[in-house]
Amino acid sequence: MELSSGDVGVVPIEIDDQPALIKGTLVKVVEQKVERNDDPDAETQKVTETERLVTRISLTRHTGEIRLISSAAEVAEMMMKYGQAIAKSLLARNVPTYDMKPYQWEWDLLGKLGAGLKPLPADHSAACSRCRNISLSHRRVSRAGSTISS
Repeated sequence: MELSSGDVGVVPIEIDDQPALIKGTLVKVVEQKVERNDDPDAETQKVTETERLVTRISLTRHTGEIRLISSAAEVAEMMMKYGQAIAKSLLARNVPTYDMKPYQWEWDLLGKLGAGLKPLPADHSAACSRCRNISLSHRRVSRAGSTISS
């Protein structure tokens, strides 16, 4: 989920026709389990630490209400409820810069790059097309002076 990466920052959305702000982040949580030795004379114990990544989402409503969401069930419920509004806001802010329609000269130029190499099997030809389109999208974005957003 792009929101939990923290890279998108604060996302303005509308809830019940009222403005709200939502921000996600990923936090590492460390859980520690200590097992005591059954031998009363022993001075050792076994300590096991488990690390896991937890999505935390902050939702601020126009009323001043701040809701912190971190359990998987709450995150799933929130995304089902507000996922469309979040996607709409992100797409409005991150307008695609490449429409997957290359110019013929661009496509031909990229086709020449592997001319001396062994041909790909027929079932890999779609992957080759995707790679060409990715290369062209990076070129167009860099020429426009934009940055590539994830």
